[in-house]
This record gives sequence, structure tokens and C-alpha cells, in this order.
Amino acid sequence: VAEVLFYFNMLIHGEDRALALISEYGPPHTDLLQSSFQTVFTCDTSLKLIEVSVICSVVAMVPHKFPGIDGTLFYMIEHPGLDV
Repeated sequence: VAEVLFYFNMLIHGEDRALALISEYGPPHTDLLQSSFQTVFTCDTSLKLIEVSVICSVVAMVPHKFPGIDGTLFYMIEHPGLDV
């Protein structure tokens, strides 16, 4: 699970490639993951460059402060906006 920061095209070895710079979410907090039915992940700051073609799905990672846990965590919403 990652956040796309931006998309761009780049010429690599004479071939035009569609790329995305992403910020990966870190491993989930084990207790919250279980009690939230596999939806709460903590955020990491690692950046990665990937090809757009490997993106499988769109989700929303919504920030939330949970009681008893320091820092802001995120919960995942699959297919945001498709229930309208």
C-alpha cells in the first residue's frame, strides 16, 4: 500500500516509460490491524519509483488519531467514491 506523489513520463534507453513516485506505508500495527478488520496501517516515509502499470488498485488512506496510541495512523478505504 502506497501513496502516489506524482506521475510522469521518462525516456529510458530510448523507450518512453510511465512512472510514479510513491511513498510506501509501513507495516501495520498488529493489534490495530486485527481489531480494525485488516484496515489500519501506520505511515512510513520510504520513497520508491515504480512503473504505472504495476498499480493494482486505488484506495484512500484516511488519517486518524486513535485513543492510547501516539501519532497519527491511517485507515484504508477501498474504492473511494464509488458508493455514490
